[in-house]
Amino acid sequence: MSKGIINEELHLRILILEDSKMDYLIIREMLTAAGYKFTDFFVSDETSFAKILKEQQFDLILSDFSLPGFNAFGALELKQEICPQTPFICVSGSIGEETAIELLMQGADDYVLKDRPERLPFAIKRALDETREKLLRKKVQDDLNANYSLLRIAGNTAKIGGWSVDLKTNVVKWSDTVADIHEMPHGYSPLVNEGIEFYAPDWREIITRVFTACATEGIPYDEEMQIITAAGNLVWVRTIGEAVRDDEGNIVKLQGAIQDISEKKRNEKAIIVSEAKFRNLFERHAAVKFIIDPDDGSIVEANFAAAAFYGWTIEELTKKNLSEINTLPQEKIKQLMGEALSQQNVHHEFRHRKADGTVADVEVFVSTVDISGEKYLHAIVHDITEKKRAESLLIQNEMRYRTIFESANDAIMILKSGRFITCNEKTFLLFGCRRDYVLGRRPSQLSPPLQPDGRNSEEASTEKLNSALAGKPQFFEWTH
Repeated sequence: MSKGIINEELHLRILILEDSKMDYLIIREMLTAAGYKFTDFFVSDETSFAKILKEQQFDLILSDFSLPGFNAFGALELKQEICPQTPFICVSGSIGEETAIELLMQGADDYVLKDRPERLPFAIKRALDETREKLLRKKVQDDLNANYSLLRIAGNTAKIGGWSVDLKTNVVKWSDTVADIHEMPHGYSPLVNEGIEFYAPDWREIITRVFTACATEGIPYDEEMQIITAAGNLVWVRTIGEAVRDDEGNIVKLQGAIQDISEKKRNEKAIIVSEAKFRNLFERHAAVKFIIDPDDGSIVEANFAAAAFYGWTIEELTKKNLSEINTLPQEKIKQLMGEALSQQNVHHEFRHRKADGTVADVEVFVSTVDISGEKYLHAIVHDITEKKRAESLLIQNEMRYRTIFESANDAIMILKSGRFITCNEKTFLLFGCRRDYVLGRRPSQLSPPLQPDGRNSEEASTEKLNSALAGKPQFFEWTH
């Protein structure tokens, strides 16, 4: 494995579960030869494995399949319970295809046979890349959630709605979107027990438990569950709840949101099934790979994963030139191949054509290989279409809602801790003040000491803001 595809600045903490000291040393030598910088921790039994998982954090776990009184399934279960984000690769002797598939379906990132140790560095690279990709997707989702205020002002929160429960009356209030998700008429307000009855039987005990804990102890919840709508449809939802307390600290209301995540769940299921299928349809299943002749860009070899990704058969792929797939001009492709031969530039992001006419964003790592005395390019391709789409969507949403915010005909202002932190241009026209004069001030500082009804402006504005923060819409006249 060429060191060119390894991030040489990355230093990994690797936990190795192995009962053979010799195999452990072979793994260390293989990773060192591949160019990885790492600190390894060696354990050989269940007790030590569980103890170190609870005490320390790791970037990667490598596990033998069969150990005395313990196996990879048990190790994977412990890993999922203690550190579910950590990549897990089984390194073992022959374990059979059915066992390997079951291991992958239960959450293992990959498996490598001990008689094919050369695959281990590539499998590690792929597992780490996938973990980083998941974290990036999570960050993109967190950034999208951070724009909630602008989304709410723009009135465009697709398939997500709010709810509240008055604990004195036991009546639930649903937004129109929540009613739509349940396929009930707008304005429908169920009692708590009626709302819980919408949850599928397997989820009612859980929603009852978390709802009760929130209502009695103030413990917030954020769960993914299934409901059965009034029309009998099974829908996945993300349900969020939090407690609202009065001035004396008593919980008087619960409020939260419900989002239809059925499409997300369908996509997740499709990804799991697809990964399990394609990882076991070909021998070297870690990634899409090509062997390319750098002299003319012709594709010499392609693996089954490449055929599955691009939609052409292997025979069709090996009759193509790289320029038929890569959207760059042929001269630019030739230049990059020359740089890859000299290991000057081994990482790229391209746009690749597929058989169905679509174009995918891909990340490509290139190294050189020697075949019969001739140098060829070995390309490993990762699909980053969703990452690019998510990044583009984030930018577009932020620009779209900022435009709506700034171009609104009404004055719109956002306050934090009782002070203006941002306002649109209509606000400054309304106040007749410059931006730097308004921002950072309290509403009362831009108002006369007393309102027309004789109330003190500071006291009145504070009361209105507190009521709004408590979830009560405020409509009133005010003199600035």
